Amino acid sequence: MASLVGLPTELLVRCLYFLEYIDLLACRAVNRLLNTVINESSLLQYTIELAAAHAEDNPYCDLPASEKLRQLKARQNGWLYFNVAETIAVDVKHRPSGIYDFTGGVYLLGEAPHFGGPRPTKGLQYIRLPSLGEARAIRGELPWHGIDVKEDIVDVGLAVQEHDLIAVVTHAAIIGPNSRTFISFQILQFSTGKPHPLAAQPVIPVVEATTLFGHISVGIEIVGDLLVLLLTFPFALDAEDRLYVFDWKTGDVKLTHTARGMTYTSFTFLSPTTIVLPNLQAATLELCDLTDPDPGPPPRLKIHTRLGLPRLYSTCRIMRVGCRGEPNPAPSPRGPRYPRDPAPFHDAPADAIIVFNLLIQEQPLLQQLTSVSFVVHRSSLLARLAAGAQVPWARWGPRATRWFDSDDVPTRWITTTCGQRYVTTADELPSRVTVMDFGRHAVGRALARAVPVELEDGKRVWVHVLPSTLPDQLNVFEEEVTSELPYVETISDLEFEYDAVLMDEERIIGMKMDDVNDRVDQIDILYMSKEEQARPTYRLTEVDYWNSLGMDDDI
Repeated sequence: MASLVGLPTELLVRCLYFLEYIDLLACRAVNRLLNTVINESSLLQYTIELAAAHAEDNPYCDLPASEKLRQLKARQNGWLYFNVAETIAVDVKHRPSGIYDFTGGVYLLGEAPHFGGPRPTKGLQYIRLPSLGEARAIRGELPWHGIDVKEDIVDVGLAVQEHDLIAVVTHAAIIGPNSRTFISFQILQFSTGKPHPLAAQPVIPVVEATTLFGHISVGIEIVGDLLVLLLTFPFALDAEDRLYVFDWKTGDVKLTHTARGMTYTSFTFLSPTTIVLPNLQAATLELCDLTDPDPGPPPRLKIHTRLGLPRLYSTCRIMRVGCRGEPNPAPSPRGPRYPRDPAPFHDAPADAIIVFNLLIQEQPLLQQLTSVSFVVHRSSLLARLAAGAQVPWARWGPRATRWFDSDDVPTRWITTTCGQRYVTTADELPSRVTVMDFGRHAVGRALARAVPVELEDGKRVWVHVLPSTLPDQLNVFEEEVTSELPYVETISDLEFEYDAVLMDEERIIGMKMDDVNDRVDQIDILYMSKEEQARPTYRLTEVDYWNSLGMDDDI
């Protein structure tokens, strides 16, 4: 009988390729032959490194596995050691409004009128960000491109990699004896600015009302065929918060949901069919399966699980929650997700982190505002979806999250995470930039390399595995807020003059604001990469580390 190890090396590699990451690590310990085959195969090493980086391969990229492996290791090392391989400075040549987004290799800013305040947004300007290889060959400035919809723009949602799509939410008002408000959104092809060829209705009406709402706050996300739109009206006292779930291809409304005003300010996707809605009034995270609504007509959003947040003092209230997870989950991660994208790999969305920024105020209004943030993995929240009813904070939160005092951090910009990483800087300038990696394998590898677990003089990288507690001086939480989610923290060696920082999977965007008008004046694009240096082999592996802690898979 032929044995596995008796196969030719090429066939053996092909067989091993179908194993999971953890099984490949186990096979290396079986015998010298398997260890040698796995260590010497670029394809198998690339498979292991993808899993360790919580990334997924782009099958549309035709680079060989050896080159993909080199780029992946260089990217991971660049983030770990905060090594900036290239910097591009870009001047903002238009008058930006308050609208922005940074996703899918695109940085977008709204365009305000030439005179007056930042509203309304009259147009959109964006730059396509080159890859590191392209950035090194650039001569001259990156060009800005425009999208003009000839209406007042309230907000936008992007699905560039998945659908080459931008959804533009617009607002029009008729003021007079018969005042009317109209809110709709346009489904456009991002690359052309024209109506999207897959959309049956290029313009989809949402609200027509006799009320003049004033300022409209919008949250919009697109995953698969679903477009979820959240409308809130902070200055219209009697207006309800409204959430709609559309099929953007047909224009049909799949679900609706309403709540008392100032209940919601944001949401994000946990899976292609599940969202999390932070409820400000109840201080909970509401988990909702979009495929299991309350029966209609029309079908209504069903709240399946409520996860409690730490208990607030009775005099304190959550005024706003912003949340973001990047990249968004896609219905078919191995399907035609990146047909226009030459990148060799991307951060996997399934277990990416989500950051929640909470703004809390002691009542009555006009009292001091307190800002706190916490990070949690998508999978930790999804694991609670089937729990039903309400799950108190103590049962789900301390081990699954990590909390931070954000009073001295710019939190108005929410695009500060991608994959397992989270980037921050301080309000006071100049300041260093901090990158936190919540990947379980990154933590395991850091411990295997004897990275310190406490800040030491002269060190820029350390790993946090011990619990931390928010300071009592915040004076907003009635109970002690302790959190334990491990992460690796890297601090830049240099200080920067950035008013805020954003990130995607290979870049940090440092934003410099106009001191007079508080608008984006210039951005620096920092590319993170560092070619790997030879290292000794460590006996401790990530598997040993996590097994020694006895941690569950869902944290």
